[in-house]
Formats: sequence, structure tokens, C-alpha cells
Amino acid sequence: SDASGEFELDSLINLKHWREKPHTVVASCKRLGPNGVCLTRYLVVSKSHVMDLELIAAKPNVAKLKSYHALDDLQSVKVPPEDPEMMTLIFSTKDSPKPRGYVYLIQSEIRAECVLLLASAAQETRVERAGGGLASEEEGGRGG
Repeated sequence: SDASGEFELDSLINLKHWREKPHTVVASCKRLGPNGVCLTRYLVVSKSHVMDLELIAAKPNVAKLKSYHALDDLQSVKVPPEDPEMMTLIFSTKDSPKPRGYVYLIQSEIRAECVLLLASAAQETRVERAGGGLASEEEGGRGG
């Protein structure tokens, strides 16, 4: 089932709907943009995908979709021990040979929740597929 068709970039997402779903983390965070700019974002992590949402000031429970990735495309999750609030998600993309990385600053306990959820989702995928999933720490060193 390819869910990405439902999620067009800049479409409006109902945060309340996602907050009420089981096995889903909805977290306010900062995303590091180009030139060190910090963008205020909401990160929605579920067992099937990750969404990056931009808040709409006028609408408290509505956000605009800025990026969407299926967990099948998640290559690695990097959480540096020296920075308990930083989390980097690296996805393979169909339109580019180079993986795409997103760096988030997120409360450490929420980061831990995200990591657990992503790990358990990867585990389930791995069991279904017997292969693929999250890169282990040793493999995680590839790329720029």
C-alpha cells in the first residue's frame, strides 16, 4: 500500500487526528534548515511514516506538510550521545541517488520515544521482509 499518494506537500494535516492515533508520536521540535536557520516544526512519527509539518498560526490543530517519508525508506537514525536533543533521520529518495538527511532538535524524552518507535517499526518490517530496515551503527558511517 503506497500511502504517499494521499500526502501531497503543502497539504493540510489535522494534528488532533494524529495525536489520537496509537503508536504515533506528535512532537513540537526545531528543524535545522540551510545556513543554520532553525525552523519550528511538528514531527509526526508513526509505524509507517514520518511527516514534517509547519504550524499554521491561525489554526491551532492544523499544520502544513513539508516532508513525508515512508519508514521503508529510512536508512538510519543518528542520535549523538553528547547532544541528547539532536536527532538526524536519513532517508533514501526515489528522485535522487543521494540520501536526504533531516536534523531535528527535540526534547530528549520525546527523542527517546521516537527512537523506540522507529526501532520497533523497523523490527516488524525486518521480520516481515527478513532484510533491509535500519542500518546498524557500524554501517551508519557511510555518506557525506
